[in-house]
Amino acid sequence: MKEQELGVTKIKLETRDEELADCTSKNAALQRVNKEREEAVVRAIREITKQKEQIDGLKQFLSQVNEAREKECTWAAERFNKMETEWTAKLASKDEEGQRLPQKVQLALQEKETIRAEVARFGQELESTNAIL
Repeated sequence: MKEQELGVTKIKLETRDEELADCTSKNAALQRVNKEREEAVVRAIREITKQKEQIDGLKQFLSQVNEAREKECTWAAERFNKMETEWTAKLASKDEEGQRLPQKVQLALQEKETIRAEVARFGQELESTNAIL
């Protein structure tokens, strides 16, 4: 009877050894998969960090561009207002012969429209930049 019990115990031990070997193999495979996943997560975090730094740099650049455009817009508006005041004064004045200054006025009006177009363009560019930010 003892031999039978020993045989059964031996079979049970062999079965347990096989189960243990199978579990060990599965555990090793899971550890490899986990390690690969961890490495993938680390790579993804590095890539996201790199992209965030690039985005932050781009935001800073666009802010600088925006500031420069605001200054250009302000300068153009000031120039426009100054010239408009000068043109209004010129239109009101007359030359020695008592005639208006048609050629100078025409040039002044053309320049006024050019400046107005510049101011409008700067304004649109500024709005575009602000929309991006």
